[in-house]
Amino acid sequence: MDGFDQPDELEDNGKVDFYSFRHGYTHYDVDQLKWLPGALNNVPAGNKILVFDHISLNGVSGWKQEERSPFENNSITNPTGVNESNEIFRDLTNYQSNNRNILGTIVGHTHEDDQTVAGGIQFIRQTCALSDRGDGQGQRTIDGRDNNAWTILRISPSAGTVHQYRFGWSNTGTFLNNWSL
Repeated sequence: MDGFDQPDELEDNGKVDFYSFRHGYTHYDVDQLKWLPGALNNVPAGNKILVFDHISLNGVSGWKQEERSPFENNSITNPTGVNESNEIFRDLTNYQSNNRNILGTIVGHTHEDDQTVAGGIQFIRQTCALSDRGDGQGQRTIDGRDNNAWTILRISPSAGTVHQYRFGWSNTGTFLNNWSL
């Protein structure tokens, strides 16, 4: 999914308007909103699903690290995007309640390692590979081995498990090494 699916708008001077471009607010194109339910309903029996998105979905709660700002899902400044995000969340959780084959949803955007279960789905946030923001900011050195943060996933659909292997920095308090259905 692309929760950052928004067009860049140009100002009269031809420059990209800072408040219109992909700066943080969630938005799903109508094509994505129409595509997801059909795609889910066409998953062959026995197959597992792992969803990737840029931004956390509206409706997910219980993150280990408290939200400092729900800015990507702010219903005052971005009501349309929040509704779209919640529609995606409802589509996934409704599907999960009937099929129990979504292994998880992996997102980023906040630059923090985190995890929660919502609607019967394991949600994972990944920190970023940049040492100057998000989790570990100020602890990660530009030239040290913990500068970056990269994850390799080992997915076992038959066992219904996902293992994450982190190279570089990780938040040991919120990074989830593995999970299963």
